[in-house]
Amino acid sequence: QHEKHWDWSGGRVYECNNLFYPTIFISARDCFLSDFIPSLKRLFPEIFQSVVMDDDLVSDEDNGDCTGEGKTHLTNSSNENDVNIAREHGGTGGNNEANKLEERGAEDDEDNCPTANMFRNRLHYLFRRLLRALSSPRQHPILFFVDDVQWADSASLELISSFVLDFDHLNEADGQETPQCLIVLGAYRSNEVHSDHMLNHYIESFQSSASARVTTFNLEGLTESHTIDLISDSLKLPIRWTRSLASTVHKKSLGNPFFVKMFMSSLLDDHKQSYSLRDRCWKWDIDDVKGVGIEETVATMMSKRISRLPVAVIEALIVASCFGVRVDKGVICSLSGFEQFCEIIPCLEHAMQKGIIEQRSESYVFAHDTIQQTVYDLLPPENMKDYHFKIGSQLLKEHGMNKDIKCSPMAFIAIDQINKARDIDAEDTIEPQLKELIVSVNVKAAERAIERADASSALSYVAHGKHFLGSDGWTESYDDCLRLNDAACLASYLNGSPVGVSDSYNEIKCHATGFEDKMKSRCIFIQTCASTGDVQGAIEFGLDLLDGLDEFFPFEVTQEDIHTAVESTKALISDDPRSQILNAPKLSDQKKLWSMKLMSLLAPLVYLVNPGMVSLIGARMIQISFQHGVTQESAVALVSYGLTYISALNDIEEGYRWAKLALLIIDRFKAQSLYPKIYFLVNHFASIWKEPIQALVDGLRQTHRSALVVGDIEYASFASKAYVERSVFSGKRLSVIETECAALSLEMVQLNQIQSVLGHMVSFTRSNSGINANCFHYRLCS
Repeated sequence: QHEKHWDWSGGRVYECNNLFYPTIFISARDCFLSDFIPSLKRLFPEIFQSVVMDDDLVSDEDNGDCTGEGKTHLTNSSNENDVNIAREHGGTGGNNEANKLEERGAEDDEDNCPTANMFRNRLHYLFRRLLRALSSPRQHPILFFVDDVQWADSASLELISSFVLDFDHLNEADGQETPQCLIVLGAYRSNEVHSDHMLNHYIESFQSSASARVTTFNLEGLTESHTIDLISDSLKLPIRWTRSLASTVHKKSLGNPFFVKMFMSSLLDDHKQSYSLRDRCWKWDIDDVKGVGIEETVATMMSKRISRLPVAVIEALIVASCFGVRVDKGVICSLSGFEQFCEIIPCLEHAMQKGIIEQRSESYVFAHDTIQQTVYDLLPPENMKDYHFKIGSQLLKEHGMNKDIKCSPMAFIAIDQINKARDIDAEDTIEPQLKELIVSVNVKAAERAIERADASSALSYVAHGKHFLGSDGWTESYDDCLRLNDAACLASYLNGSPVGVSDSYNEIKCHATGFEDKMKSRCIFIQTCASTGDVQGAIEFGLDLLDGLDEFFPFEVTQEDIHTAVESTKALISDDPRSQILNAPKLSDQKKLWSMKLMSLLAPLVYLVNPGMVSLIGARMIQISFQHGVTQESAVALVSYGLTYISALNDIEEGYRWAKLALLIIDRFKAQSLYPKIYFLVNHFASIWKEPIQALVDGLRQTHRSALVVGDIEYASFASKAYVERSVFSGKRLSVIETECAALSLEMVQLNQIQSVLGHMVSFTRSNSGINANCFHYRLCS
């Protein structure tokens, strides 16, 4: 009985029934692995629903094709308060910054302070859960085959590394460790992977990992005996008749199967081989075959074969080769609407008859990437950029639409073509309206790449957008230039490049005219300082920004300051704070919104160096929420205010009541990305005083999973550490806890959360003297 395998190709998944094991095929040259999840969702809707769609993982990709029309949200697409990563900026700056902030409307779903790598982490965790759901021990192991890995982009290699190295060890039902039923097979051409190729780094990490067993093997060319068997079988002739021919072909092709096929085809085209109707077999002159020059057995041979095609067919193939090995039929149909490309479809059909190109589903695909490269090389180097620009500009004029309208997927394909021609003189050659459209689409492409956790591509789009903007970008296209630099700042942060963040931040600082226009980059700059260890510098910078927003905090906090802040806050609160929170309007004052965001960002940093200030920050956020309106950051305010009662005022009842109100804010704003953080804080610091410890354990386990789903690895590690600690005191079997602790620790090692691992080991071993700590450490390391 044959099982299904799924062939991922050009943005879609196909089912075939010709392999025993369920197999997923991906060509790294043809697609981004981040596009794979929408296709799995369409193919396995029930599995997707049960595994990853917890009301916070609904994608709006169903509204368009999976090449990326629009955004992919974490929350339900029908909800107006979705958390968006990339937004459009309005206005062109102004002189009266305070008035400008107050006049502008606020977007409640806006999140200007993204956590480091949350987008990438979310994608990786989702992919691993999907693979695990599709496989099961013994019955349905998954073979994941990635072809042409040498062409994979860095984001795709990171994703491959994630599901190779980072396993989910805990069984959903009983907490036992479950083996990963997955084989990953990657194929690449060693002659194209040099010593400084980024693929080498990933291969070394796979080989040095304790969680993956790596086998490396080289695929050499066919041996002479294999070539003889292949040709004898193809010509339906005995080996004794084909031995001399096959030996000659083997020497000229070096045993490469593709070149064997091409060489045999060239013999037929050159009439050096023919079929004899009288003898009913193939005939050839071995001396003529030996006379074929050895240089004609590779690229020259294919060029010669292609040159025999009609000129119009060659032109059509050159157009197709500009898009790579694969080109969507929709792109070809769009080009056929222009007079200069009107014959492209019948010409490609002719090339299909010659075996140069194939049709697979909704795409035209070159029979081999070497053929595509040979066709592309027919284009003179001096004409390449003009050719790409001509193709891209035609598509962009038809599908780019107005710069203020969401771009269609075809517009992103068009901009990739135009970007390949970036050396073209943007100042004199391109008409102003088209140049403005090119910049606008590059902005949207950069923001879309950030949403897909592809920071490298985002930085590339930013560079191209700035090139077409020219030196006067800030004066001629202020909004686009601001959005490009905001995207560069965020992409550099996600890419782990503090220098890139600093460069983008400094450019925005020098040229942006409005206070609000500088705030996104300032928030990212604060996070960058904190992530590089300069916590004190991040706090001082953030407090300076709050001063500019008329929010002042003393750095030295006394107990009297805390009591004063709490008393002034009490005066604003009614007898029913729950109803007051639920019925409060949404915060619309942009100046106060930024204040709330900054205080929410600074609170965890301040706690490390000056815990008393957290009480003042929490009280001030509560005051803003009740006086001006609530936002999703009000959840942080409620938790901080509750902890003030518990830790500073020793009022557990009141603190517990305020902390629990934070969960109402999360539900009201559907702020799923904040859920793990808020639930952990409430569970770990407030609920522990009022609720049975057994009831808190399962909640911490769910918080750990939810944090991984949204990509918040930091709070996933916090929740897992607290889960182990609470489990020890909840009466759970110690042997089960030991297994869970080792699995969670290994997971945190793989996610580079070493501090959390140490916490696991210390909390477990100090709580249970009956288990040998050295033994546990040995098991973890092994």
